[in-house]
Amino acid sequence: LISSPPSGVVSVSQELYLEQANQTPPSLMLHSGDAAQLSTLLPLISEQGYRTLTYEEYYQSLLHGETNDNAVLISIDDLGTYYLQPAFREMVEQMTARGMRGTLAVVTRSTTEQQNDEIWKYLTELTHQGWELAIHTDDHVYLPEMSDTELRRQIEAPYNLIKDRTGKAPITLILPYGGIKDSSG
Repeated sequence: LISSPPSGVVSVSQELYLEQANQTPPSLMLHSGDAAQLSTLLPLISEQGYRTLTYEEYYQSLLHGETNDNAVLISIDDLGTYYLQPAFREMVEQMTARGMRGTLAVVTRSTTEQQNDEIWKYLTELTHQGWELAIHTDDHVYLPEMSDTELRRQIEAPYNLIKDRTGKAPITLILPYGGIKDSSG
């Protein structure tokens, strides 16, 4: 696994994490197939008095000892930097229209696909509006099956590409399929 995070990556101590664990807001992980349900879900979130946070905003609140009452974390997963499904733009537009933002989990496929400059321009504009771009690996692979070298590439390639294309280094890794390699034993 990576021995130290890239420069600028926030590290939350275990003590702080455990202290704040009971205050972890609910998290919604959305995909392109969830676009139709979002128009029903967003009004409910608003009516219940929830406010959306990006993962980066959540990390910062932990570091400053702030509470996250009525917060919800929303991520939209599997955004490609080579092709962007229309449902993703629709989901972002729905949330933005309600004054909400979230975290976009980006799959870069830097070694197999040509990067789309228009998509990168769009993603950069979203970061200026308060959306967070998160690493969702380079190839959307199940990380526990990766060698340490390949695991490093799966994280570093999108980290560098997002940082270079947007000017903002990502601090969040959203694991494909929720998997991570246990290197403790």
